Amino acid sequence: MECWSRGMLESMRTIFGWLLTLVIFYSRVAANEPLALEMASPDADRITKVLFPATASIERADLYFWKSEKAPAPQAMLVLAPGRNGNGRNLITDAFWKQYATAHNLALCGVSFASKQSFREESYSNTTQSGSGNMLLAGISTYLGEPAKDIPILIYGFSAGARFAASFVEANSERVLAWCGQAVGLWEDAKLTKEMPPGIVATGEYDAGCYHASILYFQQGRKLGKPWIWLCLEELGHQRSKPLDEFVSAFFGEILAQKSRQEYVSSGGYFDIDTRKELSEGEVADFPIFATWLPQGKVRESWLKLHHP
Repeated sequence: MECWSRGMLESMRTIFGWLLTLVIFYSRVAANEPLALEMASPDADRITKVLFPATASIERADLYFWKSEKAPAPQAMLVLAPGRNGNGRNLITDAFWKQYATAHNLALCGVSFASKQSFREESYSNTTQSGSGNMLLAGISTYLGEPAKDIPILIYGFSAGARFAASFVEANSERVLAWCGQAVGLWEDAKLTKEMPPGIVATGEYDAGCYHASILYFQQGRKLGKPWIWLCLEELGHQRSKPLDEFVSAFFGEILAQKSRQEYVSSGGYFDIDTRKELSEGEVADFPIFATWLPQGKVRESWLKLHHP
């Protein structure tokens, strides 16, 4: 009985400690207090690491940043979020994204968070519940400096990184120019937001664990009138896709080239996700969940070739 009581006491202490940590964290967020962080000096690859202390639900909270010497004042931040508990440093050192960032005057951010499997709703991939979204914003401000704290954000995530991207967009729609999320089986509910940045909900034809959840999330957004693209990649399982990287980069490039995102969105059209035929306004109004938004130009042409109904 004594051993049992001690065990119960330790469990209660653990639970109390976890709750206290969570309350303190969210109290600071609500009060807009600065989050504790540390910014390391750039390494040999000119990568700057920003570290946050662990929280009750996040074991690792690191962000990696890079910008070209040719782009000292970037026009936007491109955030790349890997799969569950992955390290985004590997993404921003990829030659493809570094060349892309240099060509479009972007800074790069690689997300590197980790949560235990037991934290489902409080996982870092839920940016609102866990506070990881506020960490991302604080990291960007710290890296770029106060004058650039409101810089526009492009965000692209895979698997748990897609949940991270989508939930970040829902909470910070006014900061996001455009986004893409690929291959996740647990999305947050789509909501009406202040802004409705155009986005891509993508999955592989053979990604059984994510296909159904992803199309339902896309349809939630389309019911709300969000300008989202549905993209199914033929014979692809739960893995990253080079053709998708190229599609997303072209999509982001078109957004960056526009003077007005609103005009860019309104100049696009809607296509049936099964037949790939262009839809009339009446057809879109009657069946919005089967209508993918598509911009004019090369992105539309690429979708017609790449999308597998």
